[in-house]
Amino acid sequence: MKIDAKKLKNIIKLFGLTKLALSIIEFLKPYTNPPIKKDEDMNEKSLKLLNGIKHFGTADFASICPWIFTSSVQNHHIVHERIDEASLLWMMSKKSIGNILEIGRAAGGSTIVILGSSKEREITSIDRDPRSLTIAKKVFEREDVKKRLKLYNQSSRKDILNNKYGFMFVDGDHSYDGICHDIAKFWNSLEDHEDENAIAVFHDAQENPHAFVPTVKKAVDELMEEKAAEKITSWGAQLAVKKINNIDQKKWHEKIDKLFWKKYNSYFDNNNFNPQKKSFSLYYKEKVNYFNNILGYSNLDENEWLKDNMIVEKVEVTADNPIRFLKKTKQDSVSKIYRLLNNINSKFTFEIFLRPRELDNFQIFFKDKNDQDLLEIDIFLENRNIDIKPKSFKERLKILDVKIDYLNAFYHCYFYLDPLDNFENIKLGLSLKKNSESETSGFFINCISLDTEI
Repeated sequence: MKIDAKKLKNIIKLFGLTKLALSIIEFLKPYTNPPIKKDEDMNEKSLKLLNGIKHFGTADFASICPWIFTSSVQNHHIVHERIDEASLLWMMSKKSIGNILEIGRAAGGSTIVILGSSKEREITSIDRDPRSLTIAKKVFEREDVKKRLKLYNQSSRKDILNNKYGFMFVDGDHSYDGICHDIAKFWNSLEDHEDENAIAVFHDAQENPHAFVPTVKKAVDELMEEKAAEKITSWGAQLAVKKINNIDQKKWHEKIDKLFWKKYNSYFDNNNFNPQKKSFSLYYKEKVNYFNNILGYSNLDENEWLKDNMIVEKVEVTADNPIRFLKKTKQDSVSKIYRLLNNINSKFTFEIFLRPRELDNFQIFFKDKNDQDLLEIDIFLENRNIDIKPKSFKERLKILDVKIDYLNAFYHCYFYLDPLDNFENIKLGLSLKKNSESETSGFFINCISLDTEI
C-alpha cells in the first residue's frame, strides 16, 4: 500500500508527533564529521612554543607536537603522517649517527621532526615541489638550523652534492620506478658509524589497516629479501630498517613497473620494457650542476607551458607521482610544448626525464625574443643506439656537453649550454616533427628543469 506523504505529514501534526519524527529523521541521517576548526590563537601559541626552544636539535617532542599535528585524518597540518609514524621517525633519527638525507618534505613537517631529534648533525632535504608552511619556514630560517640544513628544491632524480649518510628518510615519488630509483641512487651512500648500522625509514612501506602504498612496500620488501636491509620495527605505514649490505646499483636502476608500462603500451624494440642502449655522452666531460631551477615547479599541464598541436593526457597515477603524458593532436603537423623565460645571460644546464611511447625522435629547441632559431638538438632514442644531431644558428648558443642515461624507466637527458649573447627573452621547448607514427605516440615526462650559473 502506497502512503501519501501529505496525509502522513498531517497525521504526524494531528497527534503532536512532529518533534518525535524530527528526532527519528536526525537519528537516521548518515554521520558526517563536523567542520575542522583551528584554535583561534593557534599561531600565537605555536610561535611561543617555537621561540621557547633554545637549541632546535635538542627540542622536546612535546614542544613540537601541538603545532605540527592535529588529531584528524582530514587535516594533517604540517606533518603528513600520523603521530605514531612521526614518533618512529623521531626515535630512529635519535638512534642513528652521522649525516641525514631526507627525500620528500612537502610542507616541511618531517624535516622539523628530523631537525628536532638530531642535535648538530647535518641534514640534506630534497623535494621537487616544496610547499613549506609559514611556521616551517620560520624553523628553517633559525640561525641554529640554517648552518646544518641544506634544502634542494628539485627531483631526487637530479644529482646533489655527494655525501655519506648515517640516516635516510624516504617519502618522495611513490611509484615503483621512483622508489627503486631512490634506493639505487642513495642506498650505497649509507654508512655505519661507531658500530651503529645506518638506518633508513620508509613512509607508506608497511601494510596496515590505515594506509600504505603497495609499490613502495614491494620495493622495500625486495631490499630486505636481498639481505641488504633488515627490519627494525614499524608503526602505522612507517617502516624502519637497518642497512646490512650495499646493493647492485645497475640492477636496481633496471627495476621498473612493467605492468604499468604494459598498460600504456610503452615498449622498446621486440617488446622490451628496457632499452639495450643505456647511455650517451657528446664530449665525455664531467657533469656540472647549479641547483637553482628557474622553471619553478609548475607541471606541464599548467599555464606557464604553451602548446601547439600537443596536449597533456591524463595518466592514472597518485599525487606522489609526477609524470605526465604528452601526445600529438595532429600526426601531419609539427607539435610543440614550450615556455618563455625572462633572460638567460650565463651558462646553464637543462635537464629532462622522459620515456618515449611509439616514438624514437624528438627535438629540443631554443629561440630568441624575435622567434629566431638559436639552437635545435635532434635526439634519437633507438633501442640499440642513442644519437644527437645539433644544429646551431649564428653560433649564439654553444653546446658544452650533452649526456643521456637510462635509469628506472626514464631517459635522463642533460644539456650544458653557454649563451654567447645576453638574451632578454628566450623560448625553450620540445617538439615532435611531422611523422607517420601511431596516433597514440608521444612521451612521458617525469621532471624538467633549467638551472643557471648564477
